[in-house]
This record gives sequence, C-alpha cells and structure tokens, in this order.
Amino acid sequence: MQTLKLDRQQLSRKLSLVSGVAGKGEKSILIRQELVGGEDLTLVGGEYLTLVAYDLTTQIMTTVDAQSDSPGGTDQENLFEIVLDYDSFSKWVNLVDQPTLTLKHDGTRDDPAPVKAQCGKYKATFKQTNLIDYFSLMVRSGTLDESSHTFVTVDKGDLLKACERVLTSRERSGARPILSGIYFRIESDDSGDRIEMVSSDGFRMSRERVKITYRVMTPERPTEFILDGIGVIELAKVLRSSSADSVRLTYDLNSQRTKAGIPHFQIDKTNVAIQMVEGKYPNYKAIIEPTEKYVSTMTVDKRDFARALKLARMFAFGELDGADFSFQHSGGVLTIFAQGDEVGDVTLELEAVTTDDLPEGEFRLSTSMMADCVPTLDNVMVQIAHQSEGNGSPVRVQENDFVYVVMPMVAQ
Repeated sequence: MQTLKLDRQQLSRKLSLVSGVAGKGEKSILIRQELVGGEDLTLVGGEYLTLVAYDLTTQIMTTVDAQSDSPGGTDQENLFEIVLDYDSFSKWVNLVDQPTLTLKHDGTRDDPAPVKAQCGKYKATFKQTNLIDYFSLMVRSGTLDESSHTFVTVDKGDLLKACERVLTSRERSGARPILSGIYFRIESDDSGDRIEMVSSDGFRMSRERVKITYRVMTPERPTEFILDGIGVIELAKVLRSSSADSVRLTYDLNSQRTKAGIPHFQIDKTNVAIQMVEGKYPNYKAIIEPTEKYVSTMTVDKRDFARALKLARMFAFGELDGADFSFQHSGGVLTIFAQGDEVGDVTLELEAVTTDDLPEGEFRLSTSMMADCVPTLDNVMVQIAHQSEGNGSPVRVQENDFVYVVMPMVAQ
C-alpha cells in the first residue's frame, strides 16, 4: 500500500489551474510520482507529485508537494501513478475542509485498484478511469535534438500582456482553424530579438511584439508557427496565476508537426505544451504595415472613449453593433453616432488631439470590436488612425508595438 500526504489547498489550486484542459476531452487527471537519474531511477525524495491534464490540443503538467511513505529508491513498477475522474476528485478536494489529505493506493499500472482518499473525518474511494496511454506533448529536457531545437526566454508579464491583447481578435467559431489560432514569429533584426504574435477573425487583426531577453542562438531565418487558440487561452491562465519572472519557450527550428516539434512553455514548475495548427497564416503585414500609411491620427482619453463605446452600443444596429464614426480633424472632434430601429439614436462627441489638418473620414465600425481592445491598453490616451478620406480603409488603434486594426462594415 502506497500512501501520500498532500497539502489540500495547494492541490486545490493546481487542480483549478488545469481545469480548462482536464474539464473537457478525457476529463481525467493523471497523478504520478516522478523518477529521475537515468538508468538508476530514484524518486525525488518523495517530495512532489506531477499532475498531467490534456485534451487534443493542450497539455499542462504541474507539480504538487507530497510526502511519501517510501521516499527512497524505487522502480517504475512501484511508482505511484493513478488516473482519476477530474470532476469528482476536484469537487471532493474543494469541499473537504482540513489542511492535509492522504491518498492510498495498492495497485499497479497494469492492475489498477481504487484510490482511498481521506481528509480529516472525510473519507472517499475513487475508482480509476481507464488507464489509457497518456501521450505526452511535452518533450522532457535532455531528450531534445540540440541540432534542431532551441529555446528563448521572455518576461512573463510581457508574454501575458501579449496573449491578452491578441486573444481579443482570434476567430472563435472554429470554422477557420488557422484564424482560430495565434500566429508566432520568432525573428531578429537591428532592433533586437523578438516574438511577433498575431491574430485575426477576418474583421479585425491584432499584432503585439514580445522582447526576447535571452536566446541560445540566432537562426539564419525566422521561425514561425500557429498555436491552437484555446491552448493560448490556457497558457494565459497559467501565466496569470504564476509568480515567476520569466518564461522559457522551447521549439523546433524546423517547425515540424511532430511530438518532438511541439512548442512548450516552462513557467516555474508548470509546463504548457500546445499543438500547432497546420497551414499558412495570411499576409498580415499588408494590414498592419500597409503601403498606404495611416496618416490621419487622433488621440482621445481612454476612459471617455470606453464610456462612449458602451453608450453607442446600447443604440447600435446590426449583429456587430455598428455605429458611424466621424473623424473631424479640423475641429479636433471624434463623433460617434448610433441608431437603432426600436430604441432611437445617440450622438457622442469626444475631444481629440490631432497631428495635423489631415483628411477627415467617416466609417461604420463595430462598437463591440472597437471596445474589445480598450481594456488591454496601458496608457490613459488612445491613438486612433485611418488612412484616407472615405475610401473604406481600416481604422487602427496603436500603443507602442501593439496594433489593433478594425475593418469598416460600410464605407461612408
């Protein structure tokens, strides 16, 4: 009989961390002891367990502190390894109220037995789910082909901000898998090394750049791949909960769609591996960096802009909450007009700072799409630009390297 003692609150936090992956698909959680040391495998002091949760696109591995009744040397056959139904086990852990709990198990991988759990006066027996062969998206350190793999390190806060910004404009229906994903391009130029992240749903587009703080080598050409969008959402969740300062991204220089080529992010003791989406990403530079430059620029107060968009949305028309945006550069005014068949209409005028007496423009834009990017901005002022007068050009919001472009619904 193998017995493990765990901190209940820590286990609860880690189960919540993997809920987006374990709560769907197989709906199972793999809990196992880790062995290290090559041929002479040794349990790492019996001091932690690894939790593994995955669906078809994402795998999250994280650790939980544990005390084992057999902390010394062991072998693969006697390894504590169980597969439990995620929903029932996580709910039980959250409902019991003592600081520690124990798990007891006397089965093997080939002959699984029920797992006995106890937390104070609360006892439960959990049947194991099918011990399917858990495929591992993550390639462990030391097994990578150094000739084709490399890694980069980025600031955790910068990566989290980039994820939150580009996730606003990804395609959500799943009808277009490429646009449902997030495009990553790892490149270098005179300004330094960076990761460029892009998303688009066909009506809008986001681009953000993350500075690379360390890399082991600079490849001859940029590396690019598209990661599953749901996986990036789970990555952002892990980043948000972590106190780590940096993130290590390991990837295949050849971007091959194989187990060994799957990019994975190491955040402290948690590893997130995300499947790549097959296909070629659209030419986003034609929208983000067009030949016809965005020359007409207005700057408005972010709080006033956000409030105006909410008010306009109450009266907006159509499924995309359309409203007419009038850029009057000569008077320094941004006018938003929205009209609904049943509720009436509203006109909102915002004071704006303009660069020059440049061409004015009128466009019908989605108020909800314009509003999505505002909470992700850091500055108190919002910079809005369009290309030329009344030609149906995109409208752009920009803050440093972050660019958010919305296509007009109807050119006025």
